[in-house]
Amino acid sequence: MKKKTKLRKIKFNVGDKYHLGKGAFEVIEVGVEKLTLKWEDGAISQLPITTVNDAIQNKMFRDKNKITLSGTYNTSDSKENYYRTLGFLAKHGRIIARVTPKTEHNFVNKYIDIKDEYPYELDGYEVDTCLNTWSNVIRIIFSTKNISSLNMFSFPNSPVLGSGDHDMIINNLEWGFGLFEMGFGLGTNHNIEEIESNIPDEYIKYFKEGLVIVR
Repeated sequence: MKKKTKLRKIKFNVGDKYHLGKGAFEVIEVGVEKLTLKWEDGAISQLPITTVNDAIQNKMFRDKNKITLSGTYNTSDSKENYYRTLGFLAKHGRIIARVTPKTEHNFVNKYIDIKDEYPYELDGYEVDTCLNTWSNVIRIIFSTKNISSLNMFSFPNSPVLGSGDHDMIINNLEWGFGLFEMGFGLGTNHNIEEIESNIPDEYIKYFKEGLVIVR
């Protein structure tokens, strides 16, 4: 069994100020497990310390590597659909990383940079030994069994049919890493609170719409 790396932790203090996708905030109270935050619009919220820590660490990683989360969406409608999509996938999506023996180290190193843990024993991590496979792939899988139309969603590339009767798959390595940085995980281990903390305020309602779409 390969051990996990030690998580990097921020020592929060009252008065500390940070900025996430929702905007700037100040720490006004530090509890045992939760932080009380005051946002720039005056709103007060409480979030688990681990959620805030991970969101800030991931933002620092994205800023350092000049990674954007929103994709290339030019219209208000497509952004609304995109954040609805994130909500739906946070609740109903499954992510699989399929790597090859020769390129596995590339995926693992980047995954550790983002998540601070080894992926080897996580649900959704697969090593493909097929001789015809030459690169790593991240697959985002969801079911359309109880969805009348995909027009309410927005994806970076077209989904393809999966092995199940209603399964759809998006093969996209770059977008998959972007989802990890937001708080998604391998398998169905997605941190919805962390993901929501990365959603701009004006699109939170669409993200929440996605959460309650019946699969």
